[in-house]
Amino acid sequence: MVRITSLPAGGGDSTMHPVQRARSGCVPPKPVTILIIEDDAATRLALACLVADERYQIVLATSAEDALRRMHEIDPDVILCDFLLDGMNGRQLCERLKASPTWRYVPILVITRVDAMCVVADILRSGASDVLIKPVRGEDLRARVVAALRTRLDYLQLRQESAGLTNGSIFRAHANPFDAEVAPALLSRLSVRA
Repeated sequence: MVRITSLPAGGGDSTMHPVQRARSGCVPPKPVTILIIEDDAATRLALACLVADERYQIVLATSAEDALRRMHEIDPDVILCDFLLDGMNGRQLCERLKASPTWRYVPILVITRVDAMCVVADILRSGASDVLIKPVRGEDLRARVVAALRTRLDYLQLRQESAGLTNGSIFRAHANPFDAEVAPALLSRLSVRA
């Protein structure tokens, strides 16, 4: 089942629901979350459909400002962001997120119609992990999302290793709940399928 959640405009209540406990009493791992920030409704839905997968929870936002206000609620593993948004644009969002110690290691894929190398280079310098030029092909987008998730997983593993864990299981001791829930989900969901 694919989970797609929209963030209401203007910061209203989200339609996200609390995680239900399994019969065993354990909280299942947080699903891998992809945040899509796009101000055009049709494009937003098309991007969600292109990356939709039972392994992912997809959260939709209409503006960078709304997404920033709700980052702790959304807790994304990958961000897909349009470059030309109303208000804060994709480059400005990258700069804000990369300046944050909490969000600097979340991969950001910026999508744009502007095919000028100077613009693409500027977006990459601002902190984007990758830039895709519209129209985006579904196979290409899905492959880049998987690559971004692998980058996210590499970061989580390195962070655990740098904490001095040497017992062979990088997820036994947890620096915070994010590592305890998301990293195992990323490991289990990124096995062979791309």
